[in-house]
Amino acid sequence: MAKYDVIVLCASPLISGNSAKIAAEIVKNCETAGKKVHTIFLNKTENLRGCQSCYGCKKAGHCVVKDGTAPILDEIREAEAIVLATPTYFGEAAAQLRLVTDRFFSFLSGDFKCNLAPGKKAAVVVSCGSGYDGAVALGDKLLKQCGMCGFTPVGKIVVADKEMKQQTDTPEVQAEAKKLAAQL
Repeated sequence: MAKYDVIVLCASPLISGNSAKIAAEIVKNCETAGKKVHTIFLNKTENLRGCQSCYGCKKAGHCVVKDGTAPILDEIREAEAIVLATPTYFGEAAAQLRLVTDRFFSFLSGDFKCNLAPGKKAAVVVSCGSGYDGAVALGDKLLKQCGMCGFTPVGKIVVADKEMKQQTDTPEVQAEAKKLAAQL
């Protein structure tokens, strides 16, 4: 398995959706800075499953379930940083992302301490059609979850596109993406 500096988990079912576009801008800036990035489009990943509550990870030190999520967790374990990019659906992250983030439970040991190498960073991208305050809260919640698992939260980008015109490639959003990429 190749080691990447940054793993981007893109939960949008639309490759050209708002969260995917912003994630792509972060990727572009990371690559320009010399980082090796792997973007995983979760909607195209087969056999994703959420946590099975088997607690095997507490004995093994890593998730023991073998499915489409396992290699993603392995890549995250090896990377320096992650970016979680998701649209909001009814105030929550897309289900594809939630399946993977539920498995972040495996990043905690039996005594619920982080079992990842120190120094990992996390950033979040959240897009919404409406409910901007809820999208901000979702971004905060995702960063908190990453923090609980040992990642240092470095920031988030939240964009509302009420008219659903996918107009997120503005100079302001591009500047935010560049700034966030520099922190990864």
